[in-house]
Amino acid sequence: MAISQGRGMATNLLLMLAMLLVIRAHCSSAAVINVGDRVSWTLPSIDYSRWAASKGIRVNDVLRFTYSSELHNVLQVTKADYDSCGSRKPLAAYSNGNTMVRLPRRGTYYFICGVPGHCSAGMKMAVTVT
Repeated sequence: MAISQGRGMATNLLLMLAMLLVIRAHCSSAAVINVGDRVSWTLPSIDYSRWAASKGIRVNDVLRFTYSSELHNVLQVTKADYDSCGSRKPLAAYSNGNTMVRLPRRGTYYFICGVPGHCSAGMKMAVTVT
């Protein structure tokens, strides 16, 4: 009886350890990615969509937008608003100068600067999450 209880406890401990390792691996796989690297989120801009495509962005990664809150903002928008640089109905709006956006699922996310003229000058980014 004592031997079978010992085996049961050992099995339970191994299962708990395995679950902890899986959880840790899942949590540690997310990366914080600085948008634009050293250029950050600003004008004159780089081709942010081309930059994002080179990063291999995955589910649960976090985009860090660093920018002057007096000069810029970050709007998450629909594809239609991205294409037209429209900012009237953003899905989310940020203006603190150090914005962190988690990407919780696969698909394409669209971001623009909502300051008039900035999106059309290149402050826009489509991010495809794999």
